[in-house]
Amino acid sequence: MPSMMGRGKFDGTITTAEEAKKMCVLGNRICALDEVVDAFGHVTVRNPEKPDTFFISWATSPEFVTVDDLQLCDFEGNILNGDTRPAYGERILHARVYKARPDVNAVCHGHPASLMPFICSDIPYRPIGNGAALFADGVPLLVEWDPESGRGISTVAAADSLAEVLGHRRAALIDGHGIVAAEDCVQKLATVCSSLKSSAELLFKMLQIGATPKAVDPEAAKLTAMTSLGEVGINRSWNYKVRKAKEAFPDLAEF
Repeated sequence: MPSMMGRGKFDGTITTAEEAKKMCVLGNRICALDEVVDAFGHVTVRNPEKPDTFFISWATSPEFVTVDDLQLCDFEGNILNGDTRPAYGERILHARVYKARPDVNAVCHGHPASLMPFICSDIPYRPIGNGAALFADGVPLLVEWDPESGRGISTVAAADSLAEVLGHRRAALIDGHGIVAAEDCVQKLATVCSSLKSSAELLFKMLQIGATPKAVDPEAAKLTAMTSLGEVGINRSWNYKVRKAKEAFPDLAEF
């Protein structure tokens, strides 16, 4: 399905595990290039052939993820098929979001620098600018979770708390730690993540000059979101992001 991977008409539907694996690789590389994830972030994709599992890289940096790096994980955080390579501790974060949200097929967890000032302080994050339309129903903050999980989200109890705070929304913040974003396909997830990051960058600059962010009109936001995440909008943004990723990562030429 060439439209999934590069230039062409958008179709977010994937039906095979192989397609899902390629999308997982692209999601990790694109989010790394956009600086949404650093060495410790991750992007995952639900397995369409067995929807109660998902693909996640073994514990390596997103920038280097290939199809061969992917592990299969269930909703309890178990790595399947006898794969003994080191696994991300926060795989359970993804697992419980998938379990709670049957509509979600792609999840990102990262620690984008532009959002950390709001995640690690008492200054609340407030989506502004064009990207704010995707978050008209807010970006909630998870403040308390299972203490046995530490500052990350690596237990079922902690991950269930995050999934509950996320609810039906596209993104949530984790106090003092990072973000989670969820969508029905990787193409939309990439747009959501970059919009979350760019909105935070704009908010930071406005606060520096003492400006007061304007409220987002709900109806206007709804229309903008439909455009941004619609066929034409996603087609434009995804083709752009894939092109940039292929320029940065020559090994993606076959995608």
